[in-house]
Amino acid sequence: MPLPEGSKSLLDLGGSHGLYAEAFCRAYPGLAGTIVDSAVTEG
Repeated sequence: MPLPEGSKSLLDLGGSHGLYAEAFCRAYPGLAGTIVDSAVTEG
């Protein structure tokens, strides 16, 4: 999937294992990724 020209960062919400963010960062050198995932809570 192409990213917009000049992209410098990626926000992966609900990123879980982070493999997709990692793949994008490997495919686009210079891209920084932030992964945000919520903790599983039981109650």
